[in-house]
Amino acid sequence: MSINMFDRELDNLKELLTMAMNAVIADNLRVETDKVQPDSRLVTDLGMSLATKKRLQKEISFIFDCAEIELSNTMKVRELIDRVAGIEFSRLYPN
Repeated sequence: MSINMFDRELDNLKELLTMAMNAVIADNLRVETDKVQPDSRLVTDLGMSLATKKRLQKEISFIFDCAEIELSNTMKVRELIDRVAGIEFSRLYPN
Protein backbone atom coordinates (compact mmCIF):
# COMPACT_ATOMS: atom_id res chain seq x y z
CA MET A 1 0.00 0.00 0.00
CA SER A 2 1.41 3.39 -0.93
CA ILE A 3 2.04 5.98 1.76
CA ASN A 4 -0.52 8.33 0.19
CA MET A 5 -3.20 5.63 0.25
CA PHE A 6 -2.22 4.68 3.81
CA ASP A 7 -2.56 8.32 4.90
CA ARG A 8 -6.04 8.55 3.36
CA GLU A 9 -7.13 5.38 5.12
CA LEU A 10 -5.71 6.65 8.40
CA ASP A 11 -7.62 9.92 7.95
CA ASN A 12 -10.83 7.92 7.38
CA LEU A 13 -10.19 5.87 10.51
CA LYS A 14 -9.53 9.04 12.52
CA GLU A 15 -12.84 10.51 11.34
CA LEU A 16 -14.63 7.39 12.59
CA LEU A 17 -12.73 7.52 15.86
CA THR A 18 -13.65 11.20 16.23
CA MET A 19 -17.35 10.46 15.82
CA ALA A 20 -17.15 7.67 18.38
CA MET A 21 -15.14 9.78 20.83
CA ASN A 22 -17.54 12.71 20.48
CA ALA A 23 -20.41 10.41 21.42
CA VAL A 24 -18.49 8.98 24.40
CA ILE A 25 -17.56 12.45 25.62
CA ALA A 26 -21.11 13.77 25.21
CA ASP A 27 -22.61 10.78 26.98
CA ASN A 28 -20.23 10.84 29.93
CA LEU A 29 -20.30 14.62 30.39
CA ARG A 30 -24.06 14.67 29.76
CA VAL A 31 -24.00 17.30 27.02
CA GLU A 32 -25.48 17.32 23.54
CA THR A 33 -23.19 15.82 20.91
CA ASP A 34 -23.22 19.02 18.85
CA LYS A 35 -21.59 20.85 21.79
CA VAL A 36 -18.55 18.57 21.53
CA GLN A 37 -16.31 20.47 19.12
CA PRO A 38 -12.56 20.06 18.47
CA ASP A 39 -11.66 23.25 20.35
CA SER A 40 -14.07 22.67 23.25
CA ARG A 41 -12.28 22.47 26.58
CA LEU A 42 -13.44 19.53 28.65
CA VAL A 43 -13.81 21.54 31.88
CA THR A 44 -14.52 25.10 30.79
CA ASP A 45 -16.80 24.44 27.83
CA LEU A 46 -18.25 21.00 28.56
CA GLY A 47 -18.45 21.14 32.35
CA MET A 48 -16.28 18.15 33.21
CA SER A 49 -16.17 17.70 37.00
CA LEU A 50 -13.89 15.43 38.99
CA ALA A 51 -16.60 12.73 39.05
CA THR A 52 -17.29 12.92 35.30
CA LYS A 53 -13.55 13.01 34.63
CA LYS A 54 -13.10 9.67 36.39
CA ARG A 55 -16.11 8.20 34.56
CA LEU A 56 -14.82 9.42 31.18
CA GLN A 57 -11.32 8.03 31.87
CA LYS A 58 -12.72 4.62 32.81
CA GLU A 59 -15.05 4.53 29.79
CA ILE A 60 -12.29 5.42 27.32
CA SER A 61 -10.01 2.85 28.93
CA PHE A 62 -12.71 0.19 28.65
CA ILE A 63 -13.83 0.98 25.08
CA PHE A 64 -10.35 1.36 23.61
CA ASP A 65 -8.64 -1.25 25.81
CA CYS A 66 -5.91 1.08 27.00
CA ALA A 67 -4.58 2.52 30.23
CA GLU A 68 -6.55 5.42 31.67
CA ILE A 69 -5.58 8.64 29.95
CA GLU A 70 -4.72 11.63 32.11
CA LEU A 71 -7.20 14.42 31.41
CA SER A 72 -5.93 17.88 32.31
CA ASN A 73 -8.25 20.72 33.26
CA THR A 74 -7.26 22.62 30.12
CA MET A 75 -7.48 19.69 27.70
CA LYS A 76 -9.42 20.23 24.49
CA VAL A 77 -11.49 17.59 22.72
CA ARG A 78 -9.00 17.60 19.83
CA GLU A 79 -6.13 16.81 22.21
CA LEU A 80 -8.00 13.92 23.77
CA ILE A 81 -8.91 12.47 20.38
CA ASP A 82 -5.31 12.84 19.18
CA ARG A 83 -4.09 10.98 22.27
CA VAL A 84 -6.54 8.12 21.76
CA ALA A 85 -5.74 8.01 18.03
CA GLY A 86 -2.04 7.81 18.84
CA ILE A 87 -2.68 4.82 21.08
CA GLU A 88 -5.08 3.09 18.69
CA PHE A 89 -3.14 3.67 15.48
CA SER A 90 0.43 3.27 16.74
CA ARG A 91 0.72 -0.29 15.42
CA LEU A 92 -0.64 0.70 11.99
CA TYR A 93 2.22 3.01 11.04
CA PRO A 94 4.55 1.57 8.42
CA ASN A 95 8.08 0.80 9.60
